[in-house]
Amino acid sequence: MSSRLQKFVKVNLSGLHMCVGLLQKAPDLEIEQQARTAGIGVAALSKYYLTGGASRGLRVGFASTQLEKIKTMVERLDALINSNLAG
Repeated sequence: MSSRLQKFVKVNLSGLHMCVGLLQKAPDLEIEQQARTAGIGVAALSKYYLTGGASRGLRVGFASTQLEKIKTMVERLDALINSNLAG
């Protein structure tokens, strides 16, 4: 993960997924759609909350991703998050 992105996210690894909490008001639902279009399996965390004020973030699945492709996918996700934060 890029050093510039580290100031915007908090990463927790657990099992076969990585949870990336977005520390700014990034549109996780939009990022989810863009990532899926780019072939990256993510789910927006905000849609799992029953009440308002949901935390924003992404659940990133990597169980079925070949090890040599993970770096490229993280770089693509990095670019998507940054482009959404810039706009």
